[in-house]
Amino acid sequence: MPQLTQERLKQILFYDPDTGLWRWLVDRGSARAGDKAGCPNENGYFYIKIDRRKYASHRLAFLYMLGRWPDPEVDHEDLNQANNRWFNLREATRQQQTANTSHKNSLGFKGITKLGSGRYRARIKVDGRKIGLGTRETAEEAHALYMSAALIYFGKFARAA
Repeated sequence: MPQLTQERLKQILFYDPDTGLWRWLVDRGSARAGDKAGCPNENGYFYIKIDRRKYASHRLAFLYMLGRWPDPEVDHEDLNQANNRWFNLREATRQQQTANTSHKNSLGFKGITKLGSGRYRARIKVDGRKIGLGTRETAEEAHALYMSAALIYFGKFARAA
């Protein structure tokens, strides 16, 4: 099966970058021209079937807008997989995507654990290895250590919670 092209995509679908919604330009099975295209999977990502193949709509947005597939992945900046507005989508590596996740623990902070001594340890995972950042008296202080490192390692992909 040939690779989907921007030309073919724009023949059959319209993408509104302001809303992130897709609409059919042609009748397709039970869908009529003008109908919304795509449906969510169990994880909340929208998929659209084109020429007997399913495509993630956030990846299709790159093909539609830029004429190329994203390299390597697409990150939803606000963590909402259903929000496919163009301003919310950005290319990312797996590590950047992981940095832009919400991993709050039972303490309510990302990147820290409570030690038996009552102190709090901050760690960050970079390129598959954990890096110790130190310990602090409070969870807030340890989290500040984590965030400082996250901004250095992950930049705009760093997420506090």
